[in-house]
Amino acid sequence: MRGPAPALVWPTSTLFVSGKFGLSELSRAIAKEVPAVIVSEKNRDIGAPGRATYVVRRGAPRVTANGKSLELSVPISATIDVCKPLGSMCLGYGHCEPAFTAHFRTSTELTSSYELPKPRASLEVDRRCVIGIDVTPEIVRQAERELDKIEQRIARERPDLTPYVEWALEESAQPQALGDGSCWAVSPEALLYAPPRTKDGHLSAGIGVRGKLAPVACDARLESTRELPLETLPAAPGETELWLPELVALDAWAQRMKPQLLGSVDGSFEIGDVRVAGAREGLVIALTLRGSVCVQTEVVAQLAVDEAKKSLVLAGLEFDGAVDEPTRKALASYLVERATWSLAAAFERRASSDTRALERARRELARVPGLRLTLEHVPGPNRPVFARVTAQGLAVGLPLSAGLVVSAR
Repeated sequence: MRGPAPALVWPTSTLFVSGKFGLSELSRAIAKEVPAVIVSEKNRDIGAPGRATYVVRRGAPRVTANGKSLELSVPISATIDVCKPLGSMCLGYGHCEPAFTAHFRTSTELTSSYELPKPRASLEVDRRCVIGIDVTPEIVRQAERELDKIEQRIARERPDLTPYVEWALEESAQPQALGDGSCWAVSPEALLYAPPRTKDGHLSAGIGVRGKLAPVACDARLESTRELPLETLPAAPGETELWLPELVALDAWAQRMKPQLLGSVDGSFEIGDVRVAGAREGLVIALTLRGSVCVQTEVVAQLAVDEAKKSLVLAGLEFDGAVDEPTRKALASYLVERATWSLAAAFERRASSDTRALERARRELARVPGLRLTLEHVPGPNRPVFARVTAQGLAVGLPLSAGLVVSAR
């Protein structure tokens, strides 16, 4: 006894966008935001040693990330001259050039609101300044005041993913039109996050969503998912993979197939009636044969997609013992040739969905202030089409895979 057809479960889709930025370009962009001269002062009273004139400058910023932390390091050099007041004069007696490295570190673990934690600044002394006494602490105190200001500025301007995540979740709750009157929607299951990493002269990171696409009524009211589990990935998955859904009702398929299947098979017998049912084993086709072969027989078939013909076809046919081998061969050839369902419109939707999604993404990126962002679209590998017999009908998922990489110019 055959079991019931399984419930419909669409393949999991992954929408992921990676960011890839050249470290040299990032350094130049950061350098524009951090003043070249951090602090300077002339004739500052430093107590018994006299007065100090100093200039503190920054060097080229350096960005590093290892998946757990993100760090901006800025080399700092200082020129210090010390003099002793004598009447109206100040006699110089010391000169030094200490060196420091300012570090701005933050964890790459996102907060509950999808933000990076605030950075923390620290100052490392690489070369001290000793002129009779060590005047480095005074320079450090002055520099740290300025570093606190820079830290606060970085905290204000650090990436905030919250609006993008909320927008993505809101969008997923809206039916998306495919251009032919049909619509699909996303049922998100998890947010994906690849923390920042540096490798081969680039800083890379990414964010995405994993879930299932399914056909819905275009006027459907769907509830948005406000909270999703956040899954941190060891590396970006490399590509977006969407399974565009196509669901064919079993009755509709049967009605379409009857005119195509009824009639003479090989001139000696014909198919007089066709009945179709879904089962755990596959698509069950009951045939009433007339003529030289007068019998009722059942065929269990699997679904396949002929991408060259853009059609849903039968495959892996298995017959019961009601007919002999020559009849089975004739029926198998006949059914495979005639029992076809055109997917040309679905393939066209896949191509147009790819184009519309790219255009929309590029428009959104153009609104991001500060950087000129570009979206690179790299076609992904060919995937076999998903085709299953389910309790809800004949399910077909057309894969759409591509690498989506955002970069700055």
